[in-house]
Amino acid sequence: MAYKQTQKYHGTVNSIVLAPCLFAVVDNTVAIWLNHGKDITNRRYANDEVLINPLTVSRLRLKWKFFAGKDISATPAVDSGVVYFPSWNGYLYAVNAFTGASIWKQNLSELTGLNGTGIVVNVTVSRSTPTIVNDLLIVGIYGPAVVIALKRSNGKLVWSTQLDPRPRVQITMSGTAFLGAFYVGVSSLEEALPAAQCCTFRGSLVKLDVRTGRVLWQTYMLPDNGGKLGGYAGAAIWGSSPSIDIIRRHVYVATGNLYTAPANVTECQEKQNNQTTPPTQPDQCIGPDIHFNSILALDMNSGKIIWSRQLGGYDIFYFACLTPNNPDCPPGPNVDADFGEAPMLLSIFANGTKRDVVVAVQKSGFAWALDRNNGNIVWFKLAGPGGEEGGGQWGAATDGRRVYTNIANSNRQNFTLKPSNRTTTAGAWVALDANSGEILWSTANPSNDTAQAPVSVANGVVFAGSVASNGPIYAMDANTGKILWSNNTGATVYGGISRFRNNDSTAQLSPSETRTLFQVQKLLEYPEALQGWNNWTSFCYLPPSSSLKIVCTNNHITEFTVIGKKSSPSHSPKPASGKFTVSQQTLSETFSTDSLFTVLAKLSNLKVLSLVSLGIWGPLPAKINRLWSLEVINISSNFIYGEIPSSISTLRNLTSLVLADNLFNGSVPDLKSLVLLQELNLGGNNIGPEFPSLSNSLVSITLSNNSLRSEIPSEVKNFAKLQQFDISSNKFLGPIPPSLFSLPSIQYLSLAQNQLSGVLPMNISCNAELKFVDISQNLLIGKLPSCLGSNSSNRSVLYSWNCLSSSYYSKYQHPSVFCNKEALAVKPSNKSKEQESKSNINFGLVIVIIGCVVVIAVVLGLLVLFIVRRAERNRSDDNIHNRSVAGKWSIRSSPRSYIDARRVAQTIRLAALGLPPYRVFTLEEIEDATNNFDPKNLIGEGSQGQLYKGWVRDGSVVLVKSLKLKQKNLSQSLMQHMGVLSKLRHRHLVSILGHCIVTCQDHPNTASAVFIVHEHVSNGSLRDYLNDWRKKDMLNWPQRMAITIGVARGVQFLHTGIAPGIFGNKLKIDNILLDDSLTAKISSYNIPLPFKVDSESPLGGQDKHLRAEIAEKEDIYQLGVILLQVITGKLITSASETNELKLELEKGLTESKLRAATDPSIQGTFAYQSLKTTVEITINCLGKDPSKRPSIEDVLWNLQYSIQVQEGWTSSGNLSTQM
Repeated sequence: MAYKQTQKYHGTVNSIVLAPCLFAVVDNTVAIWLNHGKDITNRRYANDEVLINPLTVSRLRLKWKFFAGKDISATPAVDSGVVYFPSWNGYLYAVNAFTGASIWKQNLSELTGLNGTGIVVNVTVSRSTPTIVNDLLIVGIYGPAVVIALKRSNGKLVWSTQLDPRPRVQITMSGTAFLGAFYVGVSSLEEALPAAQCCTFRGSLVKLDVRTGRVLWQTYMLPDNGGKLGGYAGAAIWGSSPSIDIIRRHVYVATGNLYTAPANVTECQEKQNNQTTPPTQPDQCIGPDIHFNSILALDMNSGKIIWSRQLGGYDIFYFACLTPNNPDCPPGPNVDADFGEAPMLLSIFANGTKRDVVVAVQKSGFAWALDRNNGNIVWFKLAGPGGEEGGGQWGAATDGRRVYTNIANSNRQNFTLKPSNRTTTAGAWVALDANSGEILWSTANPSNDTAQAPVSVANGVVFAGSVASNGPIYAMDANTGKILWSNNTGATVYGGISRFRNNDSTAQLSPSETRTLFQVQKLLEYPEALQGWNNWTSFCYLPPSSSLKIVCTNNHITEFTVIGKKSSPSHSPKPASGKFTVSQQTLSETFSTDSLFTVLAKLSNLKVLSLVSLGIWGPLPAKINRLWSLEVINISSNFIYGEIPSSISTLRNLTSLVLADNLFNGSVPDLKSLVLLQELNLGGNNIGPEFPSLSNSLVSITLSNNSLRSEIPSEVKNFAKLQQFDISSNKFLGPIPPSLFSLPSIQYLSLAQNQLSGVLPMNISCNAELKFVDISQNLLIGKLPSCLGSNSSNRSVLYSWNCLSSSYYSKYQHPSVFCNKEALAVKPSNKSKEQESKSNINFGLVIVIIGCVVVIAVVLGLLVLFIVRRAERNRSDDNIHNRSVAGKWSIRSSPRSYIDARRVAQTIRLAALGLPPYRVFTLEEIEDATNNFDPKNLIGEGSQGQLYKGWVRDGSVVLVKSLKLKQKNLSQSLMQHMGVLSKLRHRHLVSILGHCIVTCQDHPNTASAVFIVHEHVSNGSLRDYLNDWRKKDMLNWPQRMAITIGVARGVQFLHTGIAPGIFGNKLKIDNILLDDSLTAKISSYNIPLPFKVDSESPLGGQDKHLRAEIAEKEDIYQLGVILLQVITGKLITSASETNELKLELEKGLTESKLRAATDPSIQGTFAYQSLKTTVEITINCLGKDPSKRPSIEDVLWNLQYSIQVQEGWTSSGNLSTQM
């Protein structure tokens, strides 16, 4: 790296130009630019840009300028509407991306206590792009070689780590963060020393812990020279941001030239007549393991060099070589051909074969594509003339089709452009075919100056800057190189353009609505999703997440969605009095729904309002109609009680109304006026008794789990758009209208667990699109109509526990007397008052007769049930399905279990955000997903079956479990089993996405195979994190508490979210998987598998309730073992180890003893009282007497209390170094 190159970085640049600038605002969301190369692949490609394109780029206009008073040479980093960059004045800035207003600035000398080195400038500076890592900003100092981490919110210092103590060593490049680690290269200006003092520096790549700054490994590019002159020196990593290959677990980096080499090397070079090898070959005079001018792949975990490719031949260069014929300059070509930019990761098709490559452009002007596996050259091309300052440097870009690079042409050589064949001596920009390296076009710098700045690409437009004094930025057509737009910034452009912004609408939130959001945050008592807001938060540009989404249009909020983590009424203990009481799952006693909706009404443009699982309690105020623009309301899974206000029917724009899983009661107001309403979900309340009056425009109606007691109105025949109709778990009476099954759009029909009676006509027709019908647990008699009896792969029909007569399914039906008696008991009365008066005369006699009939019926019913149940235990397998579809194999769904699996709360379904709807897969789909069960996709095998990795047709990765079945009790077991499957979907479970049952044509009443499709969680297990010290360090105490609370919530769902509960779940850290956000998910929990019969269990002879109780307490014990390992950081492999660690914790709960017993890697991150609470509940979970172990609710309560204590401790300002 030449001196004059460095010197130029403090010339005339004195402003950062965010021309309509900084890549892409799309639909009110902001793309992020996390580091110098945008992300871990360093492709400098805004792949999410849609608004800026070759047709619209000319509309860009200057938005604002920010003047720092000194040069700004780094590509800005941008996230959440904030721009971060350093200046050569010694400050680091955070600026509002939409206004240019300063948010904070930090003087690096004052912040770090470092003194300027006097190299180039006399203040402590950074010259590189800061790297955004969650809540941190990490950046290197331009001498000494120190890396610092700051809080993004205020710029306060978090940690500081020196990587090399020598005075002229520095950080000149931007680092890359991935999975809790920060990778950064070390550079030097020793090459500027006089020849007699140069040089001993060796370039290195360093891996740091993101949270602490601790050095995890440091790999040098040259052999140890003992700090003495005359050995190998140089190979700095000065402009090459590391790139991360998450599949191979490689980190790629490129290095600079040698400063010096041993005498034998220079002597060899003289014998070679000062000639070197072709650029594709290592120089013949250089020994092995000399990684100068090289692209390297290193192992992410160890730092070991996997492969290295030295490119460009002999190159020993330091500043003495800038003087022509200087005798101090080592002999040789001295081309100064080092790499000064990040390697880019992409996949190409070379000669028709897919290759994963790493691409970089050298200061020599050569572009290289190397195979990521071994470093072999796939293609190379001289893109343009090289020189001490390039050639290519600071950053090429690629969109996957082309590679775009600057050619600085610092030596002003003749440069022939393509395809025009015109010659220039200026800098230029070049596009190469990514697959072959062929030059597609080259465009000269119109300002006739060099082109030092990196390029960026977005949606068919290439952006670049010029070092001309007027500072033009150019936009070129990526396909042709034609210049489409330019803007003079007024300052030389050396830094890259990081992202662009749509200039049509600023979408800056009005101050009044900003205040409203802070009021809502306070009224909702600061839920997790709303934490971290401050006066600089750009609400309209917060990235959407699973718990928060804010959308703005024309400076106003139009969507506000908040999803909390509190339980709903169906998963909270019921008060003994039956009256509502404030609890830990609700907001506090001071909360007021009236106040909340008064404040929300200030958001006059709000169209979508979702407040879910937040513990909101109280009546829904009539003033909700003040939110007149609402189109979607979802306030499900709260504790809102009372009647639904009639004013809600005046919200004429409503298309979706979801009030499910609350405590509403009484009648539903007339909603016929809501002609735009498409979705109505009032499930899981206490609404009744009459069916509500509704508009026939509805597409989905859910009224399940209420107190509705009426006949299904005949008006439903007019609901031509209705696709889903769920009125299960009510007390509906009378016959089922036959028209329900043939509605023009109907697809899903659930009428289960009511008191519907009568006979279904045999000739009713079913809509061809009807996929699911559940009429189970009613009082139906007669035979099943033919269109419902044709179960196939595309229609599931559940009809158990009625009084239907057929030899195929009588085993799972009540005797006919049962339905006759029950139907008589619930039959609505049609008598007039006069008739009732007359009937009272003989009332006593009637009572006597009815009493006798009831007694006789009960006795007969019990006798019949006894006979039927006894026959069940002795009967061989029957299948309640009617028949297979044609062909050798058929795929069928199973009837839902007669247990109350339907009573899974709406909050649980919401917890599975991001999952596709549960579905029945065909065998063809299973075979396609696994590539016909290719052994390469087999990832596990056991006595119960095999586990395959697969890819479904939408491209998502799944796991397919193939179960080995026994025929004994198959039909009954499958019915119970499959009925629960669709309900096993929860934030803290590895959820089930669907199933497939295969039957054999020769035996249509038996199934030969069952496939269960699970979601795929790919970030490793809790064991992986506790077993790897690098990963373990990522898990501080709050993170570990979040994981254990997630496990406890998953167990709570298994125990109480399904009826009957699921126990005996084999909980262990191997089965606790962590997703990309470290959310815990329980895998391998106890699905009631078809082949797990009682006789095979050691508890088989015991009463099932006793077995469940024992298994429940065993789950608690296993949860205690998990907690024990989380606290101590020690992996447990035996019961004796569990007892030893438990005894160690029981010795004392004093602060000093607990500190000694806990994992050293969490020291300083926990509050003592938080740790003590967790230890106490852990010891209780591990109690020898199962009956004295706590319930899962007790465990969860204690863990939540522990994290509340921890949050209070953290917010009080305790540092990570304090206990």
